[in-house]
Order: sequence, then structure tokens, then C-alpha cells
Amino acid sequence: MTTAILQKKSKKVRRVKKQARVLTYEQLNLLFQYGAPYSDLYRLAYWSGSRCSEIRELTADARRDGQLVILQSKVSAEKRLPIDDAIAPVLDRLPTTSYLFPSSTHGDTQRPIGRTSIHNHLSELATDLELPGVTTHSFRRSRATHLYQAKMAPAAICKITGHRSVAQLMEYIEIATVEAAAEAAAISAIAF
Repeated sequence: MTTAILQKKSKKVRRVKKQARVLTYEQLNLLFQYGAPYSDLYRLAYWSGSRCSEIRELTADARRDGQLVILQSKVSAEKRLPIDDAIAPVLDRLPTTSYLFPSSTHGDTQRPIGRTSIHNHLSELATDLELPGVTTHSFRRSRATHLYQAKMAPAAICKITGHRSVAQLMEYIEIATVEAAAEAAAISAIAF
């Protein structure tokens, strides 16, 4: 992710990671609609709250016992998500051997599609659709935010996204200032 230098303190430079853009449902649908040949990869990244790099690594045997098993590369852990009616048709369109998203370079199906290919495609698509700030991480962050906005318990969201703690998840979710003020007012009303 890109970083921005915020301030210098006693010869130390503090950097803050710039968060990926949280997409609206309309913006997601545009990316899914015009995102070929990566549309299904984007759909799976959003649905599972996973990193695109994790989705690109999925093989046909990731579908087990009605679940999609995703290896979370950053934390070296597996997450298992029940395959629901919304995502089953997407999975049914994908290859049944080797990688679900094989490399298209020289017909090599023994390697997954490259990270750079995904990044470059999404950057170009986002530019064409006039969606600044969209990165491959936007799908994961959007899913977490949308689930939170739908009033899903943060601990349950962690089960989907694979965040290890609610505190970590809450740093990730985009909460509008109005929402935060309303929640603070509700808590204040209860506390007094």
C-alpha cells in the first residue's frame, strides 16, 4: 500500500498506511460487470473478505465438503467459509483442475495468475470507471465495512475476514463520522 509521511518527530519519520477505498454496492457491481477476465476473482475476494493474492492461489481442491478453504498468507492460517447460493454459480464457472485462476502466460495452467496482472488490470479498470483509490485490497475492506454496516457482530465478521482480533478489524472498517457520533450519543444516553 502507498504511504504518506505525516510528520517528523525527533529525526523519526512516522508513516501511515493509506487505506484502500471502500466501495459502494454500485461501484462493486461496475467492477464485477466490466472486470473481465478477473470479475470472478474480484467477486470471490469480496464475498470471502480475502486478499486478492489469496484468491489467486486457490486450487480446485479448495472446495471441500460444501466449504471454500482459503489459506490466509499473511497469518499462515486457513479459513473455511460455507459455500452459499450467492457464490456457488461463480465457483461452478471456474476450472475444476489446477488453479481456479491459472496464468494465461503461454498456456501455463500450473501457475496462478500473476499479482501484477491483477493489480494492473484493476488499476486500469478503476481509472476507466473514475474510481480513484481502488486497490486489490478494496474488496476485502469493503466486505468488512458492509458487514459491519449491516449490524453483523464484529466477532462474526472476524470469522469471515480472518482478522485475529476485533480491535484489528475495527481499525480496518470505515465508519462514517455521522455513524460514530450517533453511536457515541447512544452510549452516552445509556451511561448517564
